[in-house]
Order: sequence, then structure tokens, then C-alpha cells
Amino acid sequence: MNGLSEIKFHISPLLKKINIKKISQAYSVLSLWDEIVGVTISKHSMAIRIVKGILYIAVDSSSWLNEIKFLKEDIISKYNSRLEQNIVLDIKFFIQKIVKDDYDKPEKKETLTQEKKEQEEQTIVLEDLSEDDKISIEKEAGAIEDFRLREHFIKFLEFTRKRELALLKLGWKICPICKSIHNSKKQICRVCLQGENCE
Repeated sequence: MNGLSEIKFHISPLLKKINIKKISQAYSVLSLWDEIVGVTISKHSMAIRIVKGILYIAVDSSSWLNEIKFLKEDIISKYNSRLEQNIVLDIKFFIQKIVKDDYDKPEKKETLTQEKKEQEEQTIVLEDLSEDDKISIEKEAGAIEDFRLREHFIKFLEFTRKRELALLKLGWKICPICKSIHNSKKQICRVCLQGENCE
């Protein structure tokens, strides 16, 4: 077995866990929104995520939300025709401020700079992992037969877990729905919160 096929052999089970196909499909669906609905509607809406066939769309006002809802079946049909399979099964809409390509505006730059300063002020201190964490990581990496690849994967998982614990100490929370770490004021992360407020 040459080096490349050996890496492929060990990484294939990991990729199956991550489900690259679903990630690729989701990216395709989100990136096609502007093309599917056209310039006028895309100025007032944005595809946020797709979960279990449900596409979540942010719309900037209730009047546009009502307008787009009338086109829902047509949009689903266009998506599935364009993707040549039934990936979009339903669409949920919610009202949210739409921000597209405004990172060059001075006020946006100022906000981003302030956020960066705040993040830099919070020093992350990585501490040692507990024995339970180490055992869990060893089990997760156990399927990888190649010693070097397994060791690199273990280091990656250890760093990720240490970072997660450090962020939790700084007041970050684990979203009870998607299990991601976030620093919003609510218990649920912003993405899951948007999903709950959909029509």
C-alpha cells in the first residue's frame, strides 16, 4: 500500500462519520439561493441552513416574508430540478436583518475590530484533560490502525477538547440542541434559535 492509498484507507471511516456528502449538498443548496429566487428577492432574503430537508430562510421584513411564502412550492421545485434530486423538502422562513457583503462599510469594520479586541482580551488557558476525556479520545481514535495517523488525530482531538473546556471556563455555553459551543447570551446558539422562530 503506497502512502496516499494508506491515508485514504485510514481517513475513509472518519469521512463517513463526518458525512462529507451531506455537507457538500448543504453548501450547494445555500449557495444556489440567489440564483433560484433572482436578484430582487435575494436582496431581501438569505439561505441560512438546511437540516433534514428543511431549508431555513432569513427574510428582512414581514411583507417580503409573505411575498416569498407564496413562491415556496415553486422554489422547492426549482431547487430539486437544479440539483437533480429531492434535497429540499420544505422551507421555513423567519424575520432577521440581512447582512450581505457590507464588510467594507466603516461601521462594520469598527464592530469587527471591537469584537476582535474583546476576543483577544479573553486569554484562553489550556489545561490538562481528565482521565475520562483521555479514555474517550483514545476510543474515538481506536479505529485508526496506522500509529502515526492515530497519534496526530489524538493530538487534534485533545487540543479541541482542551479549547472547549477553556471556553466553557470563560462563560461560553454548550447549545442543548446542536451541542456546539457558543458565547451568545441565551442558552441556545444563534443558529438553533433562528430555527425555533421560523414560520
